[in-house]
Amino acid sequence: SGCYGFDFTLSAFNGTSGSSALSLFNTSKTDAVVYDNNGTFSGGVYSAGLSVTTNSSSSFTATFDTPTALATTVYKLTIQSSTHTAVTCATGGTCSIGDTGPGGGIVFLLASGGGNGLNYEMAKEAVGGYSNLVNWCDLTNTTIAGARGTAVGTGRANTTDMLTGCSSGAAYTATSYRGNGFSDWFLPSKDELSNARLTIRPILISAGWGGTERIWTSTEEPTWTFGAYFIGLDSYSNANDGKVQTYRIVPIRTFN
Repeated sequence: SGCYGFDFTLSAFNGTSGSSALSLFNTSKTDAVVYDNNGTFSGGVYSAGLSVTTNSSSSFTATFDTPTALATTVYKLTIQSSTHTAVTCATGGTCSIGDTGPGGGIVFLLASGGGNGLNYEMAKEAVGGYSNLVNWCDLTNTTIAGARGTAVGTGRANTTDMLTGCSSGAAYTATSYRGNGFSDWFLPSKDELSNARLTIRPILISAGWGGTERIWTSTEEPTWTFGAYFIGLDSYSNANDGKVQTYRIVPIRTFN
């Protein structure tokens, strides 16, 4: 009962790696956090992939959905108690539109709302220095093979195609963003950015944008070699312009 309201952190070590904990689950998670809520146990922060069952007020079972540490490599297990950290969207909890995501961005689309099984967040600080005007691609009159996905879930693949076909431009600017240390940001597709527009417009205006700016998507116009789609912060949602034009960009990323 002295640990009611605290978190327990479980870690595993082998006999030779010193203080480096082993990965336990979800490929690279080294800490399994369990919350002791007055004798009822549940997963703590960043516990996606960890199932916790309460056996009694002093006993729980923690099960890894995808374990990574082999029993033969585990030399010792440790359990440490610490002040409870609330589980939020940013720390692996349930997310709502407008929450701060794990990458420090603003959540604008949820898996249950057509997010292709993933949640989506956009760069929170109006992409700071990354909001500068850029061309869609340095190759302004060349088709970029594959970068024509429009639907939610196609932006990352579009961006990869742009990085392959272009030497500079919007995709390079978006993927250079490092919100909260994450390196998986990309340029949204037409439908992804269209979904984000209403959520991001007041945020960008409060950050100093005028509210009518045009933002590049990663979707190339399919019948016009020179063109790509943009989304206007005001009312444009299905417009295209020449790749040579310089518009702003907003990086996004996905998470479970």
